[in-house]
Amino acid sequence: MGTTGEVQPAAMLPHLASRAGALIIDVNPNRDLITPLADFFLQGPGGEVLPRLAAALQRAMSS
Repeated sequence: MGTTGEVQPAAMLPHLASRAGALIIDVNPNRDLITPLADFFLQGPGGEVLPRLAAALQRAMSS
């Protein structure tokens, strides 16, 4: 979240994480250079998507 994947050194972080086996979730209004690496692409502004995701996870964990 927060990068288009074009500016170094931030652009390398998803690549390094992916190689290490991390789950990659791309949260952005538009597809970008990170999207092909992502296990999940959540389209929209992070300020809108992440609170909704957190609420859904909280509901799932409490049921």
